[in-house]
Amino acid sequence: MSTNAKVHSFEAIKRFHGSLIIFAEEATGSLGSLHQEIVRIMQWLTHEQPSYWKKQIQKGFEEVAAAKAALSRAKMKNFDGNPASCIEEKKALQKAKWALDHAQKQIDVVRHWGIKMQQESDEYRGRLARLETMVNLEIPRMLALLENMVTALEAYAAIQTVETNRMAGNDEQSRQQRAVGNKQAQEQPAPKSEEAVSTETAAQSAAQPTNQPVPEEHQ
Repeated sequence: MSTNAKVHSFEAIKRFHGSLIIFAEEATGSLGSLHQEIVRIMQWLTHEQPSYWKKQIQKGFEEVAAAKAALSRAKMKNFDGNPASCIEEKKALQKAKWALDHAQKQIDVVRHWGIKMQQESDEYRGRLARLETMVNLEIPRMLALLENMVTALEAYAAIQTVETNRMAGNDEQSRQQRAVGNKQAQEQPAPKSEEAVSTETAAQSAAQPTNQPVPEEHQ
């Protein structure tokens, strides 16, 4: 059974690792911005707006009192016994009363939307709790896992490269040894047959001088 890891591209893992980092950074930034916006709106609804409308109520009481005083003075200017119209003063008083009533109603409106905003904020935080957990806990674990994976794969690839080079070197050495053996085999003479060996031996024996004594009749 093959034990080789089928990894086709370390760069794909590294690109995914980089994309995951970018996603985590953007998600963290977006969540932080949303939380800040919620806090800002809550501050505006629960502190700034109530304080503003309380001041408007106080101002409305003062304007109503001033408008009433102006109307009273206008009525006292007519000394001929005919009732004074005091149209402008009456309009000013009516406007001041409307502004005071509006400011008093806004206290209840702000209180209502402050409670509503708090409820929506709590629901929002509950729905995003899973995303925050993933961004703050799970993604860092995934990044660490990918980093360990790349490190292990690179180490494995380095070992495989060394092994491949060693095997290639052994194959080359074997090839060279086979080539040398073939060359030596080609340079050696072909083996002689038994008949050729016998003939050559006989010829060599005939060519050698004999040391036997010459017969007397020939002396």
